[in-house]
Amino acid sequence: MREKFFGDAWRNHFFASSKLVSVGKNCSIDPSAVIHGPTVIGDNVYIGPGVVIANSLIGNNVNIMQGSQVMLSVVSDRCFLPFNAGLFMTTLMENSMVAQNSTLQMTVVGRNTFIGANNCFTDFNLQNEPIKTPHKGRLEEVHMPVLGSAVGHNVKIGSGFVVYPGRTIGSNTVIIFDNDNSLIRKGVPGRSVEDVDEESGEPRRTVYHWPNVYYDPDQPAPAAPAPTGPVGDAEHHHSNGADLAHGNGADAAATMHLKPKQAAPVRVNATLGGIDL
Repeated sequence: MREKFFGDAWRNHFFASSKLVSVGKNCSIDPSAVIHGPTVIGDNVYIGPGVVIANSLIGNNVNIMQGSQVMLSVVSDRCFLPFNAGLFMTTLMENSMVAQNSTLQMTVVGRNTFIGANNCFTDFNLQNEPIKTPHKGRLEEVHMPVLGSAVGHNVKIGSGFVVYPGRTIGSNTVIIFDNDNSLIRKGVPGRSVEDVDEESGEPRRTVYHWPNVYYDPDQPAPAAPAPTGPVGDAEHHHSNGADLAHGNGADAAATMHLKPKQAAPVRVNATLGGIDL
């Protein structure tokens, strides 16, 4: 009877692990999901195609979409994992969301917290330096080879962050990625789809060398605004995509490249409340 409705036992991962997996009421589990026990799944849970869950606790009204992986973790009630989210030895408290392609390792996330796409919470120091965390106003070594981070309640974290081991993100905070070299803040002009090279048949494309050239080099150059802050010495030169060393820049568009001042040695560690992290 079992093979009649569900196919061969070796093909059905859920029933093959049924003795170690507890599933609540009104759950929808895709047949391609892999669930390794011991795992407890609450009521009204959706588990999409290709999801892998191993040795975890899943609360009620949880949505885990396709391709996500949950290992040795706790996902509390009303949490949402879009596609390709990854949790390893991580706890999500109620009403939290970890967006697509984000990976959390050994991390605790508070209630009502949103973690955006493409974030990575690390748990290991590649330089073999001891991991330290603030404790009673001073930094203390944790004497552990690996340690994740802690995110408070009501936190919103944007996309594209790498969080070092042992970091703490306090409650009621918003973190927005704000690096001009990696952000597209305004529209980028293109060409007509009918602009095709007659010889090759390929569409003519405008190549932008981000972030140095932000306009079409074949068009007249826009007026360069004066720097508003201490951005360093401005260096003016011409570029139209040609090799200026061969004298092909006579009709080129003018572009301002900002040459920053010599930067001070970069400090990897952050500061929280006067404590170097």
